[in-house]
Parts: sequence; C-alpha cells; structure tokens
Amino acid sequence: MDERWIATEKSLLNQASSLGELFEQIRSQFPSALIDGEGWKSLVLRAQSLPVTMAAFPFGFELPLHDHRLRADLGISLVSGSSTAATLEQWSRSGKGSRTLSGVVGLLNDKGRKETPLRRVTGPKMMLEYDVGSVTTGANPDPGLFLYPIDTILAGGHPERLGEFRIVLDALASAAAWGSSMPEYQHAERIYELMTSDTRVMSIGVFPSRSRAIRLAVTGFESSDALTAFLECIGWPGHIAKVARIMSRMEQRGTFTRVCAHFDVYREGLGTRLGLSFFSQPNTTLKAIRSGSYWLDRPDYWTAILREFKDQYPTVPEKLDALSDWSPEPRMLYGPGGAFLLIRGIHHFKLVIEEEKISQAKAYVFMMICTM
Repeated sequence: MDERWIATEKSLLNQASSLGELFEQIRSQFPSALIDGEGWKSLVLRAQSLPVTMAAFPFGFELPLHDHRLRADLGISLVSGSSTAATLEQWSRSGKGSRTLSGVVGLLNDKGRKETPLRRVTGPKMMLEYDVGSVTTGANPDPGLFLYPIDTILAGGHPERLGEFRIVLDALASAAAWGSSMPEYQHAERIYELMTSDTRVMSIGVFPSRSRAIRLAVTGFESSDALTAFLECIGWPGHIAKVARIMSRMEQRGTFTRVCAHFDVYREGLGTRLGLSFFSQPNTTLKAIRSGSYWLDRPDYWTAILREFKDQYPTVPEKLDALSDWSPEPRMLYGPGGAFLLIRGIHHFKLVIEEEKISQAKAYVFMMICTM
C-alpha cells in the first residue's frame, strides 16, 4: 500500500497543478444533487491552494443533509514521509501558510520518526478538516487537526495508558499554539478513565480557528444501552433521554453496526452538544483496514440508515437519493498522469444533538485515487 501511494503521488504531479484542478477534472464524479453552484466553486477555490498529491491518500467530504444548500467541507489524510508532507514542510520554511501549517509540519515530522512516543501511539497518519461550505464564501480558516490512536492502544479500562492519552493532547495543543496543561485536559482525561474495555478513543482533534476545545471521539458502542450508560457515567450535561430515544429506534431499524460519540471538551467541562456517528460496514477489523478492504464499500450497507434518515429526520430527499448511488463499482480515470483507479464510498452518517433536538444530519463520503 505504501508503494502504491508513492507511485500515485508521482503520477498526480503530472495530472494537475493543484487539488482544485484535479477536482475540476473529475467533476462528473461529484453528483450535482450534493455539491453544486457556489458550494462547488468554494470547494474548488479552497482546494486550489492545496497540493494535488493530497489525493493519493483517502480524502472525503462532509455533506450537510439538513441543508438545501449544495455545499461540503473537505477532509484530507496526511502521511508522514510522503511527498505531500515534504511539500508542506517546504511551504512552511518559505513562509507560505499560517502558523497552523507549522504545527501540522511539526506533527508530521514527529510522526515520521519511528522511535517517538507520538508515532508509537498514533502511527504515521493524521487528518485535516477544512471548513469550506460551512463558512462564508471566500473565508479560509485554518483546518482542524485530528490524530487517530492506532489499534486499541487507547482502549478503555487501562488507566495506566493515561500517559499515552496525554501525549496526543500535548501534541495537538502544541500544534495549535495553545500551550500545554490546559484546563480542558482534566475533563478529557476523566472521560478516558471512565471508559470501559469494549470502547476506545477513535480520534482527538482541535480546530485552531474556532473557539478553544478538544474534540474527543469515543467508539465501540454497539447498542443504545451501552451508549446511554456511558453518557450517564461521565455526566454528560445534555438530554440523555433524547439520545436514548434516537438510539433505540436506530437500533431497532438495524441502521448501524457500531456508534461513535463525539464530545466537545471545554475548560469548563463537557459541552452539551453531542455528535453520534453511525457506521454500517461489517469489515472493521484492523486486518481489514491494513489490507485495504475496509475501503471497499457497498450501497446495501447503507439502505437502512438512508431510509431512516428520510423517514425520521429533517433531511433533503434529493441528497439522500444521490447518496444511494454514491458507492458504485471502482472505475478507471485517464489523463496526463496515466491511468487511475477511483474508489468512492460512504464512511459514516452523523446526527448532532443540541438542546434536546437534532440540529444537524450529515453524511461523510470518501474517495480514493490509485495509480495503475
């Protein structure tokens, strides 16, 4: 897989001058029912400032299903030691980019040395999340930075691993220029200490351009009871009864195989907003992820949840219909860079609960481009 990524980065350099130009070349792969008009223009404009080699790794889009506007935010995978990482470091040294870019480069360099604690906990990869469709047209806020603990290294029930948890927090706080030992730490660490052995930390992130908070994602919940019990245990200050009703119905309709809970951790404690991500892929083992089969999606994985969103939640029907066709068979693309294999799929769906109501419904879709 690493050799394929290296080859894809090289081929993409001959394909387009930027990620935005590549998007324009594959415009037909973006259904207009999901992204179009000003939303498409904003996405291309933001991506024009990014290296085309970013497309060598899985990238994706956050689609607001509750909003009629045809817009999307952008998610990009980064891997230390890649050509993309080298380009970002060059930009940082030349003064091109923001202070956050320097933080990203610092993370990639740290993760690029196999003996470092951060590499041991989170591996060589990270994620950037760019606010595009969710901000004013023309605004370019710095991206959110997300690290993903590998395997079960931050599974619950292991209080002795709190040091590894702190390693990730320190790295992100440093990259965002927030300093260390923030008041948010104690609240985030308390959540980890209360996690059970069948749960794990899926990701930890920060958004330097937003109000200061730690974005903590905990996964492994396979039932409504398991999730609501955890919310009660950590003292989440939102409306747990509302969550229980949503989860119970989703469980009865067979819409997910597991759920991830997303928390905003502020200096004062946990925020009242809760994100619930629903995953339906059956192959979620580490072996499947490493082999690449994790990324081979099928439309029937999502039939139940698409029907449930259409029946129960404030979503745009045309967007749901377009998503039902988002995961076709892999297809070939041809251009100056050669022949590429394009894979599309749905990663997960998400509901956001605020003040005892569902405020947002989203789909997270991905693309992969590999040279042949």
